[in-house]
Amino acid sequence: MMEKSQWADGCGVTLLILELLVLALPVTVLDGIGLLFLSRPTGHPDYAPMLVGVLLASVALVGFWRLAFGFLLDGLTLRDAPRWARWCTGTGVLLCLGALLVAGVFNRLNALAFVGVLGLPVMVPLGHMLAVSRRVPTPPPLP
Repeated sequence: MMEKSQWADGCGVTLLILELLVLALPVTVLDGIGLLFLSRPTGHPDYAPMLVGVLLASVALVGFWRLAFGFLLDGLTLRDAPRWARWCTGTGVLLCLGALLVAGVFNRLNALAFVGVLGLPVMVPLGHMLAVSRRVPTPPPLP
């Protein structure tokens, strides 16, 4: 049976790092800018949902980046990831999908739906990490 080569592992890690740099890092920067703009209250009706969404997204991004660095440093697995990072990232996934579902059902693009759309690029590297981490190792061949 043919084993997966180191070249394929290296290519997968390179792809994950590119996904993190191109997709997840800009979303993290935009979240920080959003927190700066929302630091002073306004009279806009979407202020409260946007503030809640951005705060939850910040918590989710902290958990996501802990998972990402742990994944890369622990040998391409999420098995040793702390429980709080999993919960934070799961909160972000639920926020993203819930916001998009609410926007789709009510056919109204509000600020919370915008937060949900910004969460989609983070799902790509997260899915990549989950797929690689869930693979079942093949047993050694019988003698």
